Amino acid sequence: MIVDQIASLTDSSARSLHARLTGARETDLIGPLPFPQHAPCGTLACGGIPTRRQTRGRRGSDIRHRRRGLAGAKAAETLREEGFTGRVILVCDERDHPYERPPLSKGYLLGKEERDSVFVHEPAWYARHDIELHLGQTVVEIDRDARTVHYGDDGTRVRYDKLLLATGAEPRRLDVPGTDLAGVHHLRRLAHAERLRGVLAALGRDNGHLVIAGAGWIGLEVAAAAREYGAEVTVVEPSPTRCTASSDPSWAASSPNCTRRTASACASA
Repeated sequence: MIVDQIASLTDSSARSLHARLTGARETDLIGPLPFPQHAPCGTLACGGIPTRRQTRGRRGSDIRHRRRGLAGAKAAETLREEGFTGRVILVCDERDHPYERPPLSKGYLLGKEERDSVFVHEPAWYARHDIELHLGQTVVEIDRDARTVHYGDDGTRVRYDKLLLATGAEPRRLDVPGTDLAGVHHLRRLAHAERLRGVLAALGRDNGHLVIAGAGWIGLEVAAAAREYGAEVTVVEPSPTRCTASSDPSWAASSPNCTRRTASACASA
């Protein structure tokens, strides 16, 4: 089973959950949780995706994927390509079919790519490959002893033989007054990008001003998009260099604009 989102699982809580499920010390988990190379954790719920040797020719087992977009959809695809013929269930809290997130801050945000282009597979692909897809469902409980997952408002319970947690992460919310006001936006989901496209177009049309909190890759890509729409942009970043959270510090220091594409946006920050 592939699992998408457990309540509001953040990267920090995902690491904590991984540690509890595997018995590893959370302090030993450095960087992003490994996927898809993450090896199965025995009989633990964290499960991971079985290796080629384990999936080839297996029949009858149930694999549940709790997934968030690309990772879960590609895991399901790989299982079928490697000959797994058992039951595969994907559960996610979004109502859209699994999609790729990079275009949300790039071509799709700029209006240069169509909405359908972001999806990992066409909707009919899942039924064609016998993948059970449950959209708009949130996992509320994992029972490791009973090897079951509970999800949905009606408390649907399904059993798994292997469980893959591919929840992704959520953007950090600023813990300051006013972040719940109208006009404050986050970019993580397709619906966010759709809303932001309209915001950027309006800012460009009205010579508006956009303030971006965070000079990481996504923040700078949004800044570049806003500049293309014609908006003024200010990027606020507590670190002395840009892209420090996702890049080697020495590289970030020697590449202040991160990419040529974001240079014009950074220059106006």
